[in-house]
Amino acid sequence: MAYEFILTERVDGAAVITLNRPDKLNALSYPLVRELDDALTQYEADADIKAVILTGAGDRAFSAGADIHEMAGLSSEELATRQDVRGRATWHVATFGKPLIGAINGLAYGGAALLSSTLDLRIGCEHTAFRFLAASYGRVNSTWSLPLVAAAPGRAAEGEGAALHRQDRHCRGSGAHWSSQPGRPCCTTARYLSGNRANDRQERRAHGPGDQAAVA
Repeated sequence: MAYEFILTERVDGAAVITLNRPDKLNALSYPLVRELDDALTQYEADADIKAVILTGAGDRAFSAGADIHEMAGLSSEELATRQDVRGRATWHVATFGKPLIGAINGLAYGGAALLSSTLDLRIGCEHTAFRFLAASYGRVNSTWSLPLVAAAPGRAAEGEGAALHRQDRHCRGSGAHWSSQPGRPCCTTARYLSGNRANDRQERRAHGPGDQAAVA
């Protein structure tokens, strides 16, 4: 299927989905979210795809979060419908049946910070920054996902609403992993790790719960 707001490719058993609105810092518009959900559905059912990598186009942003400009003029019913679709798409990401790795190649703000916190693994670079914006307008919307990444640092990040960078103490405890070579594209690192993650999950399923220690 051809998409307008995301790019998709296959690389050695992994799928790469790129949020492709670089002129809008890859903001999560309603059409983009629907395309992302559709692509994940297709890859989840594809036996040849062992893992999926999610990244953003350009070198400035993974995603700036929800596209608030498209909400202007919508009725309360339309907003509610779109919010329901967004919620289901986010839950799909959180419960995706295969390893889902984020190559966080720039800022991840608002809804994109929430989205990144639901991924199995996050790879950052020198440009990566997370910011949970809901706190700045009186909402807390990441309490269900952040504790899965890091307990105390997660709560602090949500409550402060400040941008978290690689050097910050909260970000160091946020469950993000960093590209080991300065300037190395985090998507390259994610592609390398996607094979390991997929193989690890397959081994765990093959051995069963009782033998997980052998492959941990």
